[in-house]
Amino acid sequence: FPDGRSWGLTLRYATERAPLGTAGCLRDLQNLLGGEPFVVVTGLPFLDFPLAKLVATHRQREASITVALTNGQPTHGFAEEVVLGDDGFVEQIIVPYGAAREARQRTLGVYVVSPHVFQFIGRESYLDLKEQLIPRIWRAGLPVVATRVPGVGVRLDTLASGLLGEPLVHPDVGVPPLA
Repeated sequence: FPDGRSWGLTLRYATERAPLGTAGCLRDLQNLLGGEPFVVVTGLPFLDFPLAKLVATHRQREASITVALTNGQPTHGFAEEVVLGDDGFVEQIIVPYGAAREARQRTLGVYVVSPHVFQFIGRESYLDLKEQLIPRIWRAGLPVVATRVPGVGVRLDTLASGLLGEPLVHPDVGVPPLA
């Protein structure tokens, strides 16, 4: 993806010496990221939707973290479920361990994060975004919101999902749509 200019983005890369987790890897990037919201994309998804609109929705909702959602298409493996309140705020993320399950609303592996979230990233050797950082944000009483993204995303949970290449389309499932 070189530097992202052809897409109107700025892409920067960092290499971990040891696994730090989806939130822990941000720790050393704080100075590089600056004072604006930034997008975290895990290694799982293939995406075809406008990231700039996702950031605009994040700002509009004044969120600490915005979670991009897919719908609950049947999965070929791991599927955490996002539980939302009536206002679209994330109330819980259920992360199952063990057998595959179908979820009504799942994370796509794309998050918009406000820079004030760095105060919740400690010096742990490993910090997961969904399982550790988001609960810290909730305990502080700060908003974590979810939005359904338009377009298509493919989430690669297993070898089978990668080989099958089944797109996760995003019909209306009661989640505030991307503005």
